[in-house]
Amino acid sequence: MIKNYLYYDKELIEDNGLQYNDYGARMYDPVIGRWGVVDPLANLYYSWSPYNYTLNNPIKNIDPDGKIVGTVVGAVVGGIAGAVDAYVNDKDFASSIAEGATAGAIAGAVVDISVATGGGAAFVFGAAIAGGALGGAVGDVVGQTTNNVLNNNQSFNEALGNINQSQVGN
Repeated sequence: MIKNYLYYDKELIEDNGLQYNDYGARMYDPVIGRWGVVDPLANLYYSWSPYNYTLNNPIKNIDPDGKIVGTVVGAVVGGIAGAVDAYVNDKDFASSIAEGATAGAIAGAVVDISVATGGGAAFVFGAAIAGGALGGAVGDVVGQTTNNVLNNNQSFNEALGNINQSQVGN
């Protein structure tokens, strides 16, 4: 039997003598190292090729479906901040890293979206504040859930049900 899932567990599609890896939103031709499908929202990034991935910077950016390019910087910085907080305040590392990374990723995504849609400086600043607040609240939930699952041996559903609402967003 031929294995159709190869590189990064992406399906290999062979059609009319051509081979493509199916990345969901894109078809990748590994022979020429190019994407064969225009991104669905390529018009948001008109100064870039409609066939590019992560604005040609896969170290800094993520682009899972071709609809928006986001930075991983927020998640990385948030995770590091969570680890430092855990060390300084003698907290659980896994929960603090999960909380910080989630908060940073959401805040970064909100800023990325506001920049991508052409927001001015005041709009981007306001989006950063809103994204930080939203990210902090969601990060609190993720941190508490992670702690409940890892340290209190609760199932995921139990852990979600045992969120301390008074600690969310504080």
